[in-house]
Formats: sequence, C-alpha cells, structure tokens
Amino acid sequence: MLLGTVNIEENLGKELSKDFDLITMKGEKPNIDALFVDWIPRSKKRSPSVVLQATVVDWYVKKKVPTIIFDRFLGVTNKEYKWLKKFKTYFFEPAINHRRKFDYLPIWTPEIYDMVTYPNIEVKGREVDLGCTDYLRNKLKAFEKYYVEFGKLYPKYTVNYTWDLPQEKQEEYGEANVNQRNFAAENLKYFMLIGTQKAYEIGYLYPDLFWYMERGCIPLLPQEHKYFHSLFADTVIEKLGDIGYLMGGYNYVVPALVDIYERVEKYFPEMKINHTIDVIKRCLE
Repeated sequence: MLLGTVNIEENLGKELSKDFDLITMKGEKPNIDALFVDWIPRSKKRSPSVVLQATVVDWYVKKKVPTIIFDRFLGVTNKEYKWLKKFKTYFFEPAINHRRKFDYLPIWTPEIYDMVTYPNIEVKGREVDLGCTDYLRNKLKAFEKYYVEFGKLYPKYTVNYTWDLPQEKQEEYGEANVNQRNFAAENLKYFMLIGTQKAYEIGYLYPDLFWYMERGCIPLLPQEHKYFHSLFADTVIEKLGDIGYLMGGYNYVVPALVDIYERVEKYFPEMKINHTIDVIKRCLE
C-alpha cells in the first residue's frame, strides 16, 4: 500500500516504512492508497506547510482516499471537521477527554529505553537548571506559578524561557531571576509540563515530551495534570520546594528518565510507537 504523508515525524516514518510504501507529499498529486497527516493548525500568516497541507488534504479527500488526521495541537476547527467528516476521514487527538468524535492517540515514544540502551547524555556543563521552550501567551498563569515563583525563591538556580514576551513582562520576570534566553535542549536540566487549565482537564500533554527526554531533560509534572500522575510519580510537583529538592539529583538523570519509560511500559503502553502503527493499520485494513 502506498501511503502519502504530510508533516510526518522521522521516527514514525521509519516505523511505517516497515509496513507501507511511503511518499512524502510535496505538491505533486501522485496516486496513493491512503494519506496520513500530522495536522498543523491554521495561523493568521499562512505558512508554506499549512498551504501544502490544505492543498493535499483537499485533493485526496475529494478523491475518496482514506485520510488519517492526527491533530497534534488540537487545531482542527469545527468548520474543518464538519467538512472533512463528509469523506473517509479518521480523526485522532492526543487528549484523553476532549472531543467525542476524535479518538485518543497519545504522543508516542520511538523507544522504550533502559539503563543500557539510553542515548549518551552529557551531564556536565548544562547551564539552564529549569527552562521553558513552550509557547507562553496562553500559559502565563502556570508559568508564573511554577517558573517565576521558583526563580524568586531559589535565586541560585538559572531559570530561563525562550519565548519572546512583551518588554514589560520580560522586565517583571527578570526581577524574579527568570530571563529570556535561547538555549538548546542539550543545555537544559529540567522543564515543567505546564499547560492551560483546559489542557489539565482534558489530559493534553506537552507534545515534545519524549524529544526532550531523549536529550537528557527531566520533565516535571504540575500536580494539576491529574491524568498523568502515575507516569511521573517521582516528579509530580505539588509545591515549589519539590523542584528545589529534585534539582540536586540531576547527576542521576538516566535512572530518573528510565523510570518514566518503565512506567510507559506498565501504565501507558498506548504511548509506544507500535501502538500508533497498529492504529494506522487498523484504519486502513
């Protein structure tokens, strides 16, 4: 079966290629048997990726080609859904309790690492103790609760964020020892899985979680994220002192991360990439 893909992650493509012949859609319109789209939400400024996505999806759903949409950022609008559901379209989203007509498909990890197989991680020289690379404009309340308040109470630690905020906010946070700075994942120790109140209520987890873990960053879970306490049992944050306590243990980063992968295996096997492959295969049987 020839499967067309749009915006697909490299790790998923590698696994899908074991069962399908893959073709990355680039504007041409070849004959394909099915289509998989890792959905990019529309924005005010229509990027080339969004335009390509719209063109490809429009063409193939009208051709009655089975189409699977993974709405990674929960960006499919109600108008888009009502139009797409007229065709042979399957909808998935990484939120446990959200839209009734979307099936749950969590973000996936390409590997379940143990102490032997974990990628090499450079522990020394990481300058950012607690960092945030997420989009912040709709998460400032959570950011201030955890990052800013931690920066105030624990000035000996380096707390940074990458998002470009208004100048008055940068100055306010700077006074709390929390500063805007671009940094690589390889320079980061810990990050909070903050979200909006809605994200906590529907069980929507930060989509780049496993990417950062592979690079040696330890995720900390706000206690409000009720659906995932069993996954992050040792790094659930109930009070700011919990972050301060964990900071001293970064030298044991690999055991800390392996513990999370073991809990994926035990409590959240649907986060393994083979589950994602099985879901796609079932849709196209």
